[in-house]
Amino acid sequence: MPSVKASEPHNRKRQRSEAKPETDFSRQPTAKRQKLKDHQRHQTPSSFWDNLSRQWLTRRTLREFDRRTVWPAVLVPPYRTGEENIDLAKLKRFARHGGPSLGDIRGSNRAQRPSNWAEINERLAQLRPSLSPSQFSEAVFETFQQTNEDALTENTVMSKAFPIIAGTADITSQEHLYFGNLKHLTDGSIMKAKPDFYDGARPAELNTQVREQLSEYIEPSAKKNAPCLPNFFTEAKGPDGSAPVCELQAMYDGAMGARGVHELRSYVGQETPFDNKAYTITSTYHYSGLLTIYTTHPTASESPTNPTEYRIIQLNSFAMTGNPETFRQGAGALRNARDWAKEKREELIAAANGKVPDAEYSDLVSSTQSFTSQPSKEPTRPESETSADELALDADTFTSSSRRAPVGARTKPPPPVSSNQRSKKTRRVNNRSGTGSGGSQVI
Repeated sequence: MPSVKASEPHNRKRQRSEAKPETDFSRQPTAKRQKLKDHQRHQTPSSFWDNLSRQWLTRRTLREFDRRTVWPAVLVPPYRTGEENIDLAKLKRFARHGGPSLGDIRGSNRAQRPSNWAEINERLAQLRPSLSPSQFSEAVFETFQQTNEDALTENTVMSKAFPIIAGTADITSQEHLYFGNLKHLTDGSIMKAKPDFYDGARPAELNTQVREQLSEYIEPSAKKNAPCLPNFFTEAKGPDGSAPVCELQAMYDGAMGARGVHELRSYVGQETPFDNKAYTITSTYHYSGLLTIYTTHPTASESPTNPTEYRIIQLNSFAMTGNPETFRQGAGALRNARDWAKEKREELIAAANGKVPDAEYSDLVSSTQSFTSQPSKEPTRPESETSADELALDADTFTSSSRRAPVGARTKPPPPVSSNQRSKKTRRVNNRSGTGSGGSQVI
């Protein structure tokens, strides 16, 4: 019996030791251990790496880099190609040679410059008295430098630093207005523009009929008092903003503005709406002090789905925080650009208004003519010895009273004039004409 009792614990201990290797990960095959490590390594979410302000060159960083760049399979070509059977070999060869040209989007080719390029540059280079050394001193420039340095957000850049550059002018403008009323420039997948700053015309300056007909091209907002026909824009970025993004936003703004000008020129009836001239200017300003000015103009496209293309060309750039002279050049160019854009708006609006008669004025003239042509209900009176000046005075009195009376209203005949009153009136008129009181003068 004792021997039996002594053997039972030994058997139980041996059974536990035999079962231990089943849970010992160190003795698992190499492939299984590697799979477990890979699984543990991939537990780190992608957001962890995306939110890091700085990524150190470690093994984990390199593995994450490999996971994102090497491991994914070859991407399927996008559906926008319109090709059902795609030759991947040709597509890869096409990509290795640079892919499609984006020159028409960036506007980098000098051959795409507008035909009024020299005119615009000459206008932007004109000197402005408000920026002369006597008016804009070095102390004022240092104040601008400090203001620009203290602007830590995009809104502060636009509200504090940019107004010093733009100056004060009698130009209708608006800031941070969402262009929700304008028709989509693309297929609707891109958000509508919301420029940081733009110049436009007062809605009352353009004929109502024209505004209603071209509303989705020239009226940015459903608010009827918002400036219409915008053709000058500014996009700005603060310290954390991206300069390339700022440029893309300016390109989008400029295309919207150039399209509106193009539609209004087509309405006026220009024989060649694609005259290769620019009527729209955009600008960008970065917290670093870089001011860049562009032109945007439409050109005919060979694509049947997109008949119009819009090209943005850089005019010039200025380091506004460098020294007073570069500031004067940049601020002068921007202010001259705003004036030039306003002049082009006014010329186009005048031409558009000339194509449409004033409906209210036409109605008023027709109503007045119908009223004065009605037969008079006054009894016929014999000819009097009154002068022609007196008759003219009576006619003026009647006309002025008819303007005040509503159209179609009945007017009471004038009270009869006694001989004494008529003689007094005749003498008064004769005294005015310088003939004296002895007789009347007939013209």
